[in-house]
Amino acid sequence: MIPRIAHCGVDVPPDEIAEITRLYDLGLYVQACTRATAVGPLHEWRGTAARLIGGRLANNLHASRLGTWLHLRAWREDRTNAEAAYFYASEMSRTRGALAAWRFLKKLPPFPEAPAPARADLLSLQTRFASYYRDFATSAALLREAEATAPDRLWLWVEKADLLEKQDAYAEALAAVQHALVLRPWYRPAVQSAAHLFQLLGRDDEALALLTEAQQHLESSHALTQLAVLQTELGQHAAALASWERVRALAPLMEKASLEWWEARMSDAHYLCGDLAKAADCASRAKGGFFEKMAARLAAPAADGRRVVLPVEFVRQHHMTCAPATLSALSRFWRMPVDHLALAATICYDGTPDHVERHWAVENGWHVREFRVTWEVSRALLDRGIPFTISTVETQSAHLQAIIGYDSFRGTLLVRDPYQRTTGEWLGEEFLADYVPNGPRGMVLVPADRAALLDGLALPDADFYDPHYRLERALHVHDRAAAQQHFEEMERADPAHRLTLQARRQLAWYDSSLPRQLAVVEELLARHPKNGGFLWSKLIALRELARRDDYREFLRGLAAEKDSEVLFWREWAEELAQDARENFNAERLMLRALHFRPFD
Repeated sequence: MIPRIAHCGVDVPPDEIAEITRLYDLGLYVQACTRATAVGPLHEWRGTAARLIGGRLANNLHASRLGTWLHLRAWREDRTNAEAAYFYASEMSRTRGALAAWRFLKKLPPFPEAPAPARADLLSLQTRFASYYRDFATSAALLREAEATAPDRLWLWVEKADLLEKQDAYAEALAAVQHALVLRPWYRPAVQSAAHLFQLLGRDDEALALLTEAQQHLESSHALTQLAVLQTELGQHAAALASWERVRALAPLMEKASLEWWEARMSDAHYLCGDLAKAADCASRAKGGFFEKMAARLAAPAADGRRVVLPVEFVRQHHMTCAPATLSALSRFWRMPVDHLALAATICYDGTPDHVERHWAVENGWHVREFRVTWEVSRALLDRGIPFTISTVETQSAHLQAIIGYDSFRGTLLVRDPYQRTTGEWLGEEFLADYVPNGPRGMVLVPADRAALLDGLALPDADFYDPHYRLERALHVHDRAAAQQHFEEMERADPAHRLTLQARRQLAWYDSSLPRQLAVVEELLARHPKNGGFLWSKLIALRELARRDDYREFLRGLAAEKDSEVLFWREWAEELAQDARENFNAERLMLRALHFRPFD
């Protein structure tokens, strides 16, 4: 907590600000902190220039609350300073969303007297906000204007790399930050950006070498954190533990929330080094639901616990290509590699339907089964050395990832997400329970000549997924009669099964029968009344059926529910906007939605 400020405060001499800034620019944050705190506590600093560098320094020492406070205070007391406006807008984007920050920036005066780098930074911030919404033409134009304003501004090369990365141009992004490193070796933002891009390009060794050598030149807890995470991913657990220990030393102003985060990382590091007692002790100080469970489980570990991790490589997805990237990663594991982008061009269009994934695999030499994922079958597959895909379905989206391991000491599943370079970890049974309304669906694929690997293994619901797949393929080629036959097969087996209901719903959709669709959704909601996807489907069916009063009443109730999804606030705001008398309430609700979903 930031202490209350006395009326006196601390005036920081200009020569001290200059020296602290010099050390900061060199990435020597601990030396800069020592020099800064000798002047006086940062929260007592007065003056715009002092608060701006103080806030930047605090943010690099894991004291983000202090950094935010200093930057907000700088702007509130000096609204003529372009640099203060930059940091105020940055903080606003984190708390109120990019749209609010964009509006703020557009209302600012031009700051004609401000230094060119400060004016360029304001333009680069707009570049970033436009890129969040994938408006790359606007982003590129703003970035060119920023470069013309301050051609020597190193930070603009980092912003350019970020813009290129969002466009999936990873090699070009890397070239941009490498140019910045030529201009200023060991420029900390460029070092971290370059290491990140090396990893996205599958060049982990180069990322490791860069971050390791950077420790000889920088005093950055953030760069060291990046190294520790990479060391963990590469199985260098003793080195990662040493790095995490040093992270604390490089963050002398670390705040409570960051300290709990660090304890969590230390818990993981001790665990992976085999010290369960220390891991449990650190977990007890980490807070949060996951680590509360870890503290209890590791304090009394299961006698037969084990950790299994299969060597499934990371393949970075592009925009909306999670399925091709995940299938490519599994193909590499089985030494039947397929190019991610070539596969995306074949099977992907604004996402990939389940049946298209399976059909591609069957047609290309794979033995494929779909099934409902459980903790037990996950362990059984992974014990046989078989990774598999899992579909996580949200209200308006779905994501395909690979389960590549499990840890029965911790009760977790290990996940290869095609967007995140590091291995994810989920509380196994708890996570799977959240996705029961949609299975969750798993798909295992092994080379056709190794189908025997699955012999004797009971895959839950596989006997329903097979006819459901055939039904989807029949509808895909407009063979309605064959689809009906597959549906009747499922009905004979179990008319109340989740997949039978899903098949009935798909037939109703194909037939454009909204009443039948709604009837199935009502039946699904009777089982899972809080499922966002089913609620959304009911809402759309009511709207398409022109049941206006029912639609409005249902939507009003969804938007008013405690902990309702932001999506329903947005829809209710659009409905209110149909009435000019409700414009104020509609806009207020939409801004609230943007606060929680700032990139929607």
